[in-house]
Amino acid sequence: MSVQVSNKKQFLVMLLLFLVLIIVVEITARTYDFLNPGCGFIGNDVFDHTNWYTTYWICVDPYLIDWDYSEIRQYIPNQNHNTININSHGFRGFEFSEQKFDDTYRIFVVGGSTVFGYGSTSDKTSIPGYLQNEFDKLDLNKKVEVINAGIGFATSFEEEYLIKKKLMQYDPDLIVIFDGGNDVYTKNKEIILDHGNPVKNPFQIGTYDFYLTPIVIYKNIVKPFNSQLKIDDVLDDTNSYDYVTNNWESNIKKICKLGKNNNFKVAIFLQPLLISTEKTLSFDEKEMKYKELESNKGQINKELLSKFSHSIQSFTDECHISADLTNIFDKKSEAIFYDWIHVSDNGNGIIAENIYQKIIPLVLEDISK
Repeated sequence: MSVQVSNKKQFLVMLLLFLVLIIVVEITARTYDFLNPGCGFIGNDVFDHTNWYTTYWICVDPYLIDWDYSEIRQYIPNQNHNTININSHGFRGFEFSEQKFDDTYRIFVVGGSTVFGYGSTSDKTSIPGYLQNEFDKLDLNKKVEVINAGIGFATSFEEEYLIKKKLMQYDPDLIVIFDGGNDVYTKNKEIILDHGNPVKNPFQIGTYDFYLTPIVIYKNIVKPFNSQLKIDDVLDDTNSYDYVTNNWESNIKKICKLGKNNNFKVAIFLQPLLISTEKTLSFDEKEMKYKELESNKGQINKELLSKFSHSIQSFTDECHISADLTNIFDKKSEAIFYDWIHVSDNGNGIIAENIYQKIIPLVLEDISK
């Protein structure tokens, strides 16, 4: 009898120790996850004047967004986070009516995460947000809507598909495309990078993770290893410069042709990258640019962007507006880039101002008709 009692006690002690170990590991995992959100830019000099709390949520919010991969890769509607709001149509920013009224001039801004506003402190400090603010200052006989149709990681192929399959149903007057970086980076390869965090926690009730350790392990060990394998596979295959450039050029021209055939105008802008800028670099920008350019892939990307820059001049006949913005930061001295492609709120404002100056004559002409 005493032996049985002793065994039971041992079992209970071992069970208790096991539960304590799980709790300790979980507390450690949650603490690590909170202090190391995994975006890589916390502490970057771009955010020197942004409080830690805001910077933390700028980092975390993109990973909290739910995606819809059914037909078009897009965001699931009606999501609200600390710095990002997804409306009922699956776009970042304000609500709007699907039906466009006669007193409305509708602009969609299309692109990747730079358009969406990764790193923006709010919806209003994204490129489309700043553009909207510029139009709101004007006293026009039509309301100008600037809708953020940016999708993280989107290439020109996805942009064309998005416009054809979704945006046309909203009767756009003007589609502004701000891209180039993702086409340069992926070399037009038909790959699926690990967008966001598609892995669901099995220890989840509703939206609450009551046991987070498996996800922390996945995010910090499994995912970086797998993603690096996929990215390296893409970057090591340089393809032909002409092949990559021609693919991007072809996709953009398809969009412009789509506009001509469906009564909306298209403006295309080639985005700046850290490797293209000749600006006075901050400490972190200098370090990032050096690391990028010392690698073979960085040199390839710089050469490709240069070819894109020459190629954009050929869009004049097909597109209403085409402009190379790769050097718009050259006379700036403040920190703007926090990685190879994404920029600060101030950078978004500079981009928006340049786009606004290019498209405002076209918009005013259309509204006056």
